[in-house]
Amino acid sequence: MRALEHSISITDQINQKYREYALYVLQSRGIPNFYDSLTPVQRIVLQNSPSQFNKTIGLVGEVIRTGLYHHGDSSLAGAISKLARPFGCSYQLLEGDGFFGSPVNPTPSAARYTSVKINPNIKNIVQQHSDLNEKNEEGGVDYLNLEIPIGLLTHIVGIAVGYRSNILPRKMEDIVEYLEGKNKVLKPYFRDFSGKIFKFEGSENTWLIESGYEVNSAKRSIRIFDLPPVMRYDSFMDKLYPKLDLLGYDYRINNESQSKCDLTIVFSKVTPKELEVISNTIKKMTQIVVKEDVVFVRNGSVAEFESVKEYLDAFKIHLEDVKLKRILKDEENFKDDLEF
Repeated sequence: MRALEHSISITDQINQKYREYALYVLQSRGIPNFYDSLTPVQRIVLQNSPSQFNKTIGLVGEVIRTGLYHHGDSSLAGAISKLARPFGCSYQLLEGDGFFGSPVNPTPSAARYTSVKINPNIKNIVQQHSDLNEKNEEGGVDYLNLEIPIGLLTHIVGIAVGYRSNILPRKMEDIVEYLEGKNKVLKPYFRDFSGKIFKFEGSENTWLIESGYEVNSAKRSIRIFDLPPVMRYDSFMDKLYPKLDLLGYDYRINNESQSKCDLTIVFSKVTPKELEVISNTIKKMTQIVVKEDVVFVRNGSVAEFESVKEYLDAFKIHLEDVKLKRILKDEENFKDDLEF
């Protein structure tokens, strides 16, 4: 039997190969890049998105045709839908035509039934310095040169070996003003969300998000509307009924939820004091505490930040580098034009 040309010990396998795999997952899959706050799939999608509405399934094909996406087409269609859905973000990176899900029913229509195009404002941001982007070994780019980290406009959720990134969306105007030194407040923001968001125990990276909540003592009712975007409607309802049954009061639920949660619980015989106790119990169910994990990939290694503010403080330094590269590139282009 011919001897093996190469062998490796189990220890070296763990120390070398597993480390290589871990770095690959960090850089090529779930964790966003420091320089644009986009995950690899989001970056490829934005670079290949049409300016006019085209079928989502067509964009799936365009991305696969680049040879830069190495995973399933169903997960790719899901990633595109998340960029186009009008909820769970502060600003849509893609505009959609069709059903891309709702807070009550988050499952979008099949990719062959929907159409997407890149948001014109996002297109301008992406193309502004596109000539500064550097190709990697595969022919793609590791990050886009941007003046605004547009990934922060979405809810970033990424998982890799040993790390997790969970960053709530921020309002574009707040990001721009913070980078310009005009704004000190940078709390999460969800488009069309009418609930409330507070700092939790004064932390810069932990937030209490609560739904809209109204108590009507005269009608002995509690109205719950607009659940936190990070809370699943079906899971909430599965918990609500057992909780109400456990309280032991006669009730009925008037559920008018369509695209958003909107339901009213009416109790037949309760005193104002009992309604207050019930309300305190139910309200806790409409609240959720979210701790952000502000984790990015930066130059092949992991960069962790205490808060989004700390990340943007570091991004300001990179932004100056982008502006410098812009000046040097323009100088080079103008020089060539003048010589011509």
